[in-house]
Amino acid sequence: MGDHHRNPFARGTSAQLPIQTRDCFNRVLGIGDEVIVPELKTPSLTVLAVNPVLDPAAPPNAVSVTLQLLVSFVVKADTATRQFIRIRTAEERGIPPEVIAEAQAAGNGSGGGVTEQ
Repeated sequence: MGDHHRNPFARGTSAQLPIQTRDCFNRVLGIGDEVIVPELKTPSLTVLAVNPVLDPAAPPNAVSVTLQLLVSFVVKADTATRQFIRIRTAEERGIPPEVIAEAQAAGNGSGGGVTEQ
C-alpha cells in the first residue's frame, strides 16, 4: 500500500521525493545554510545535514535536519573559566592531529575552530 493510501496528503512515496526541506518562506535549506529556530531562542544555527527518516513508524515524507550552533565567548586568557566544562578533547573526539594543527596555525588558539568531521 503506497503512502497516498495511509496519508492522502502525501505527494508520492518517500523514495520518490527529493531529500530536502524548506524554511517558512519556502526556500530550500542546504548544507551550510544558517537558520533561526525561534523556539530555541538562540542566534543562528548551521545546517549540517538533511536526511530522509527511514523509520517505518515515521510520517510519510519526513526528513531529519541536523543543525549546529556556533557560540562565541570572550574570556580572560589562561585562567579558569566557569562558562566551560570540557567533555572530551579534540583527540578523544577523533579529530585528526593535522586538522587540529591547521586550526592552531590559523590563529584559532587551541583548536577552537575545529568542528565535528
